[in-house]
Amino acid sequence: MSSWRRTVVHLELGRHWTGGAQQVLLLAEGLQRKAVPTWLVCPKEAPLARRAQRCGLPVLSLPWRDEMNPLSWLRLGQWLRHLNPPPLLHLHSRRGLVGACVLARALRIPLVVHWRTITPMPPLVLQVADAIIAISDAAAQRVRAQDGARWKVVVIRDAVDASLWTPFPDAQNFARQRWHLRDTDFVAAAVGRLIPDKGYDCAIDALAKLPPEERPILLLAGEGPQERELRRRAIELGVGEWVRWLGFQDEVRWVLWASDVFIHPSRQEGLSCAISEAMAAGLLVIASSVGGVPEAVRHGVTGWLVPPDDLVALAEALRLLRGDELLRHRLSENAQRFVREHHNPDQLVTATLSVYERLASNLTVP
Repeated sequence: MSSWRRTVVHLELGRHWTGGAQQVLLLAEGLQRKAVPTWLVCPKEAPLARRAQRCGLPVLSLPWRDEMNPLSWLRLGQWLRHLNPPPLLHLHSRRGLVGACVLARALRIPLVVHWRTITPMPPLVLQVADAIIAISDAAAQRVRAQDGARWKVVVIRDAVDASLWTPFPDAQNFARQRWHLRDTDFVAAAVGRLIPDKGYDCAIDALAKLPPEERPILLLAGEGPQERELRRRAIELGVGEWVRWLGFQDEVRWVLWASDVFIHPSRQEGLSCAISEAMAAGLLVIASSVGGVPEAVRHGVTGWLVPPDDLVALAEALRLLRGDELLRHRLSENAQRFVREHHNPDQLVTATLSVYERLASNLTVP
């Protein structure tokens, strides 16, 4: 039983079901199991609100049309004033940084900020936040380089419940039936928002570099503002029939189970949850060596790394790994073991709670 005596309020203003939103839910559920008073605050239309309510978590849904909506911040502040036990505010994304800092300072409540990127942190956040949780060593190093931040930063890696992602016997055959794939097809999966930073244009270009008999079928699960451009690019390069546009998938596991490899050609990354999930699902991950990615995808050990924006290297990796099933199997087994050991939910919950309790030792609860 934890000695924690405040209500942890998780604030996530993202409107999409992302890896970050998954982590909020995983953490909140774990804290609730440890009898830590827990609330989630998110926009009314966010998938996180619906999923949290289905899990029995208390949710405050507010009409956040944009992150600077003054009425929503006012309502949140009034609600926080009356919470018992008094609150700690845990912000989980860059959305709402300014509002959370202003609110925490006005109400004199502790603020924890989760930092998922390798971009600089705004000076106001460095000044106001009582603790900063970075999801990778690369993200932490970027923040620690800024004045006044070194002692506030702790690295807590994202978690994945490996038991939910490990495929059952014959899972691949069942999964392939969903998208009319043959047993003999070589299939690559990619999961994420269709935005330039994710590098899916590079993946399409890499397909075009390969001769037709060596191209994988690419299952691209996600939606976003770049979708029309990517579809046009695939058609212009003559690889349209090799790309399956799956849109948003509520059950990503089926996409992974249908595949032989997972590609993540990101141009900028703290450390994607999609990578950990693919590793847990037993897929060999081919990823760009950016940000915190090499901390999980260790080249030739737990996966395969290529330089960002290097379509030739990505194409060569796909060709090599398609032809070496034993190598794929060895690396995917290493990856599954790595995720179980270094990215399990108990570690996420225990480490985060230790951050809260460290703050509690310096706080006086009214």
